[in-house]
This record gives sequence, C-alpha cells and structure tokens, in this order.
Amino acid sequence: MRLALAMRVRVDSCLRLIADIDVEIDTFGQLAGNRLRHDSGYAAVQTIPGMGPTLGAVFVAEIGDVRRFRGPTQLTSWAGLTPRHRESATAVHGGRITKPGSRRCTASIAADPGAGAAAGAGRRTPRPQRPVLD
Repeated sequence: MRLALAMRVRVDSCLRLIADIDVEIDTFGQLAGNRLRHDSGYAAVQTIPGMGPTLGAVFVAEIGDVRRFRGPTQLTSWAGLTPRHRESATAVHGGRITKPGSRRCTASIAADPGAGAAAGAGRRTPRPQRPVLD
C-alpha cells in the first residue's frame, strides 16, 4: 500500500510509539519472570497457549493461593473463563466465556491481543507490513 508523505510520517510516528511501549512491556515481563521464576503457579500458567510473562504475572497476582480452589473448574469459573452453556429439551448451545469472575483477569486477556488459545503459542500478534512511501 502506498501512502502520501504526511500519512507515512504519521504511521512511522505511531510505529515508534508502539516500539517504545513494547520495550516497557518486555522489561516488565522480564522483571516479573525473574521475580516469579520459582513460583509453581507462574510456571503452570505459562503452559497456557498465548500466556506471556506479563499476563501470567497478572494471573498469579489475582489468583493468590491456588489451594483455595477445589479444582480447575472452580478456578476457571472464578477467573470468568468458563464457556457459556445453555440447554433446552432439544438443543445444547455453547458460547463465549461468561466473564463474571475476576475483572482484572478478563480485562487483561481482552487487552492482550496475543492471549488465548486462538493466538497459539505467540505472545503478540505479528506486526503489519509497512506501507511503501510514495
């Protein structure tokens, strides 16, 4: 895609801002990872596809002592990550996650474009191609 010079300058400015924010996110991720590296809960959430160090730290901080939950079902329900399930006499309907749990957990997932199983193992979505300057 070709852009006029003014738009190219604006796009380049936005890309520099994104790069600066990426540095801050990566720095926090490293600090959180170093601080939580021996935490078994942090290691466990890192096995979830799309769970990066920052999102993992948010989950560990929000969950606290995981032993307060009887099992994975209670934990996912508390975090608001259970799929909606409705049944009638003739049909079963599944849907999006219910979201009634921890606001920080669900907001963190919504804010991280690389989070969730649909994103695979990557932490972030790939960068778009830079448009060609006219």
